[in-house]
Amino acid sequence: LHALFGSTFELEGQLSRTRFDAAFRAPSDPFGFTRSDTASEGRRARAVASWQSARDLKISWGGDFERLEVSNSSSFGSNLRGDHQRTWAAFAQASAPVGPLKKARLEAGLRRDDNDVYGQKTSLRAGTVVPLGGFVLRASYGESFRAPSLGELFFPGSGNSALEPEEGQSVEVGLERRLGSAGFSIVGFSNRQKNLIDFDPVTFRNVNVLRAKSQGLEGEVDARRGIASARLTATYLETEDRTTGLPLLRRPRRSASLLLTLAPKSWSTTLTGRYVGERADLDPVSFGRAINPSYLRFDLAARSQGFGRFEPYARVENLADREYEEALGFPAPGRTWIAGLAVSF
Repeated sequence: LHALFGSTFELEGQLSRTRFDAAFRAPSDPFGFTRSDTASEGRRARAVASWQSARDLKISWGGDFERLEVSNSSSFGSNLRGDHQRTWAAFAQASAPVGPLKKARLEAGLRRDDNDVYGQKTSLRAGTVVPLGGFVLRASYGESFRAPSLGELFFPGSGNSALEPEEGQSVEVGLERRLGSAGFSIVGFSNRQKNLIDFDPVTFRNVNVLRAKSQGLEGEVDARRGIASARLTATYLETEDRTTGLPLLRRPRRSASLLLTLAPKSWSTTLTGRYVGERADLDPVSFGRAINPSYLRFDLAARSQGFGRFEPYARVENLADREYEEALGFPAPGRTWIAGLAVSF
């Protein structure tokens, strides 16, 4: 196609089928009065076609298909019998250089979802990239739609068949710059969500948060010199359940991560640090709102590539053996040692 029309064409397709069977039996119940069996299956397909002209105009279009099915039975009887959900989606996106020197770029996209339970929804997306004298300005706007999963709808005990689909709008504006082997970026974002699906531990059911918002700043600095590289990211986040005025649960206001890497030709070593600030949570006993303290965790990993197809690796998770809970009532593992051998064919 390039030789004939000065353009290129690509076609990509994916097919997948996933099946999961789970059987629960209580060792202390030899007569089988406490049991639960779940069988689920997911079928997915995706096709994307892309065309790019000699003048750098790019158009992509395609579709998605997903069908989920689940059955569940327990000592209390049959809870789900082949309950299923199907979603079709079609999408298209165009990207083209704009401006006097064609150095800026503009993107626009459209997606149409058709769910057999919740109907149809159209989502828009637009963005631009503009060079500004050594800096790069990025801005985007997007809309989202997500139907409740089968587990959120029907899982015994916590399922809620009255759930509404999530809908959202997001805006991002960012600035970045590269200086040789170093660079930095800062991004401001604002998200508005309707019918956000969350879990209510008081009623032990999935529920909709009618209106929610989150906004904040995210920054990143990275540098490389010789065999060493480093990347530091930090996020400031504010969230609100706009129905109650309270912060959303388990969303830290401050978080950061640090990645340090040494990578000679035959091996690599990585030190990862993660800081999560204090955040609103629920007390696991009273289910009242509480504050989950901040924590700092380090992981150390090493891998060798000097043995052909064989790559031995080792890592230590929670290197400092910190005690913390990502969610109150669920203690994280202490220092953990892992080693193995990866084989490529």
